[in-house]
Amino acid sequence: MNLPNLVTVTRIILIPVFIILLVYGPVAWALAAFSFAGVTDALDGYLARRLGEQTALGRFLDPLADKLLLNSAFVTMGVLGQFPIWLVVIVISRDVAITLGSLLIYLVHHGTVMAPTVFGKATTLSQLLLVVSQLVLMSTGFAHPLHVPILAVTAALTVVSGVHYIIRGVRFSGGSAMAKGTGRG
Repeated sequence: MNLPNLVTVTRIILIPVFIILLVYGPVAWALAAFSFAGVTDALDGYLARRLGEQTALGRFLDPLADKLLLNSAFVTMGVLGQFPIWLVVIVISRDVAITLGSLLIYLVHHGTVMAPTVFGKATTLSQLLLVVSQLVLMSTGFAHPLHVPILAVTAALTVVSGVHYIIRGVRFSGGSAMAKGTGRG
């Protein structure tokens, strides 16, 4: 396993640490753990490109680590009453749909992996910002003036990117089936 993949695995290992700190406190330590995990997200990609060590395992682990970290944060914070349940449902539903769709495309199209989109990257960034903003609020009592707008933008981006990925997956699968003469159209 190369260095970038070890950095990604570190992010996965930090998830239970983050959850335990979030539930049992102090929340400032949970914020530190989550922030460090966020730094590993930027670091693993940088190292992979810089060292020329981009691998199939890394292309699989990196988005998986992101989804596990963010979904763990949203579910735990939802259970703790820090996020509205409707938002947690939107976030989890989107990721389940994307994961199942990606798996289906991978299996049906013999290893084809769909690249992330600008909507997906923007959604991940907004979700990260929202979690950090909420952790700051929980640990300091300070509500950032953009906290509510970040929540609204996160909800909207999550829905838009989810619909975008579904449309993209259907088009890809339909287009491939048509090209092979197996489509119904």
